[in-house]
Amino acid sequence: MRHLCFGQEWLLYVVTVCLAVGFAIAGLYALSVAGDMRKLPLQRLVMIAIVGLYSIRVIVGIDWLLHEFSYLRFFSSLVPALLVYCYFPGLRREMQVK
Repeated sequence: MRHLCFGQEWLLYVVTVCLAVGFAIAGLYALSVAGDMRKLPLQRLVMIAIVGLYSIRVIVGIDWLLHEFSYLRFFSSLVPALLVYCYFPGLRREMQVK
């Protein structure tokens, strides 16, 4: 992370907070699609974006694995794949409701 933030210590904290907020928003939309809380605005668009971003991460991870395999890269690609597997039914459910 330090390398990605160009050695700026403060940028590490900003990136961490932004990631935490992003995951919290993704979780809120997942709860909204599941019907556990009220419907949030732009729900379909946000679900498409979440599935799309995680899918891109899986594709990039598979490309990394093809060039140089390591268990760290394998599991860092497996987790987004599982998240796509979890979010995709919600996207399909959102499409069927309309």
